Amino acid sequence: MAVLAQRAFAALPPGGLVLVHDFKVDDGHQGPPFAAWYLLNSIVDNPNAVCLTPGYVEGALRQVGLDVDRTEIMLPEITMLTRATKPA
Repeated sequence: MAVLAQRAFAALPPGGLVLVHDFKVDDGHQGPPFAAWYLLNSIVDNPNAVCLTPGYVEGALRQVGLDVDRTEIMLPEITMLTRATKPA
């Protein structure tokens, strides 16, 4: 995630928008069940897979200098969307 955040920051013009839409479990790793199942399945294929949570994604985006607007549910019980912008 850190590399993708760095690339997004480098590619965006000032004021540009980045959207991260993916399977994410909540910050307490309690669910939603389908997103957790997807993560578990990913780990079988890639033992280095990272558990995407709103806090993790937002932190990675902030670390490279992006301003995080919010994370919201996109597909209930499945995916979330995080919005961030590059400062103007």
